[in-house]
Amino acid sequence: MIILCIKGLKGTTYVPLKKAAKALDAEVDWDGRNKMIYVYKCEPREYPVYSYIEPSMSWNVSGTEYSDLYLEIQNETNAFLDYLNNINLGKKQLDYNTAFKLERRRAEIENKIYSKTADVDHRTLIFNALKALDYIEEAIRISYYSENVDYQVVKNKLNKARLYASWY
Repeated sequence: MIILCIKGLKGTTYVPLKKAAKALDAEVDWDGRNKMIYVYKCEPREYPVYSYIEPSMSWNVSGTEYSDLYLEIQNETNAFLDYLNNINLGKKQLDYNTAFKLERRRAEIENKIYSKTADVDHRTLIFNALKALDYIEEAIRISYYSENVDYQVVKNKLNKARLYASWY
């Protein structure tokens, strides 16, 4: 249990955001240019974003087949990260069509994770793959929603994605 010291001043309640975020196991990023604070908690989703639009079939596979699938997903994730770095994601605000195309590509990679069922032996691979893709999603969303995108915040998200992508 974490105790937070909440302070009231002139009718406004102040909460120590960094401590509150830590208590929730979330991350806090400061966008100094826009004077915005972003609080994120990456957790793998139960279902992919596009699963309701394009349902995929699932079947049981052997450990080798699943490992091969994850090697393919890892390669695609790293190639996508290379692409995002090459287009300097975060240097300027994304327009709707570009953001949609990037998110669509990210979701296509994520859908591959759900394309086959796996046993508990692959849980770490799945977690790291989803964590990497969640950081990519955050970077895309920041680049789309922020008028004055903080390149360093986006770059940090992509670096975290790269770190998780290298662990599976």
